[in-house]
Amino acid sequence: MFRWSRVLFVSALLVLAAPAAGQNPVERDYAPYKKRGTAVVSGQAFATTRGGDVKYAAGSTVILNPATWYTTEFWWNVNMTEDEDEPDPVAVKYSKTAIADGEGRFSFAGVPAGSYYLLTQVSWLVDAGPSEEYARKIGTTYVRLGELVAVKTGEHKKVVLNPVAVREKSTHGKWTEYK
Repeated sequence: MFRWSRVLFVSALLVLAAPAAGQNPVERDYAPYKKRGTAVVSGQAFATTRGGDVKYAAGSTVILNPATWYTTEFWWNVNMTEDEDEPDPVAVKYSKTAIADGEGRFSFAGVPAGSYYLLTQVSWLVDAGPSEEYARKIGTTYVRLGELVAVKTGEHKKVVLNPVAVREKSTHGKWTEYK
C-alpha cells in the first residue's frame, strides 16, 4: 500500500509540474492576459508625508502587471527587499503602463479579467532646515505605491495605491528603509 501511494503521489507531482506540450510554463501563466479585455482599472496614487502633506505621483509611470507566480516573486523582490531588479523582459511583455496626471490619477482600459499588481513611485525633496547637528540635511524620500487588484469582465475597478515601501536618501548617500 505504501509503495503504491508513493508512486501515485510522485506521478501526480510530475503531471502537475509538466508544462503543456511545447508550452513554456511562464507563457502558459500569462496566456489569459494576452487578449484585450473589457475591464477598466483606474485610481489615484499619492503618499502622505510625516507632516501630513499629500504628495501626488504626478507624472509617474504606473505599471499594471498580471499577477502570476512569476510576477509575485518579482513583486516581492522589488517592494520588500533593497534589491533594485531590472525589469524582467517577460513581465514587461505583458504589462501595461500609464502616466499619472497632476493629481496622481491613472487609468487602464481594455484589461482582461484577472488579478494584477499595480505599482508606481512618488518622491519629494526633504529639507530639514538649519540644525546644529547637521549644517543642512537635504535628501529625497521615495515611496513605492502598489496594490494587488482583481477585476472581472466588464468591471470598472477604482483603487487608491498604498505605500508598500519607503526609502529616504540623504545628500550623504545613506539610505534609510521604512516598511
